[in-house]
Amino acid sequence: MIPPSINRGHHRKGVGSIVGFTIEHHIYMYKLYLWNPSRPLLGYIERFHNKYNINLSESFVSGWFKHRGPFKGTMRLTSKFPPAKDSWECCELVHQYFMFMSSVDHRNVVFGDEKPFKEIEIFDRVRRDPITGIVPALVCNANSKNRYNIFSAISLKKHIPICSRVIEENGDAVMFCQFVSECIKEGILVRGDIFVVDNCSIHTKSDNEVLQDVLWDEFNILLITLQPYHPELNPIEQIFHTVVE
Repeated sequence: MIPPSINRGHHRKGVGSIVGFTIEHHIYMYKLYLWNPSRPLLGYIERFHNKYNINLSESFVSGWFKHRGPFKGTMRLTSKFPPAKDSWECCELVHQYFMFMSSVDHRNVVFGDEKPFKEIEIFDRVRRDPITGIVPALVCNANSKNRYNIFSAISLKKHIPICSRVIEENGDAVMFCQFVSECIKEGILVRGDIFVVDNCSIHTKSDNEVLQDVLWDEFNILLITLQPYHPELNPIEQIFHTVVE
């Protein structure tokens, strides 16, 4: 494993930013909210005192929901140095991610992503197996101007496990936001869900810079990002891999 360095890694601290607050505390705060969204601030203070003997203030609890909630403000930035995947920081983020995901109801987890389909792009971005890294041979026309983009979200919900759209143009932040809205309308994303995406800029940058806040404040949906360099943690990659078989 590569030790921390100013030249490697994403330089993000991971879940939350509160001194003394561990992932366990973030999870408990999140669960308290889901159990009773109308719970008064004093209710959180009392619960934390009884369970962890931690004394919180009303401003602290209010600030947690506004600025410091689970995964709030912890969008990861990938590094241009490939060895960063094996850095201590990245491994710690993966550890935190698994701790968080193992503590929540898996039926509330929704994975989303999009893939470009422009002939040659299929070769190295879609056909590559995220588990093995192998890219099967594929004959394609590199000069083709045909562009498509598939948006998809999957979950373990029995009534609607998947939502997908195929558009005949390049995808961008606005189109991804529209797709998220459609997922909410169709019921694959509902209150209390955890929406997992990767670090693509159209998910959290540009026009979607406030998407995390909007989903949390208006729909009680928690948007979190996968750890850098770990597409194999997103099962939707297997869907895209199978689509072009």
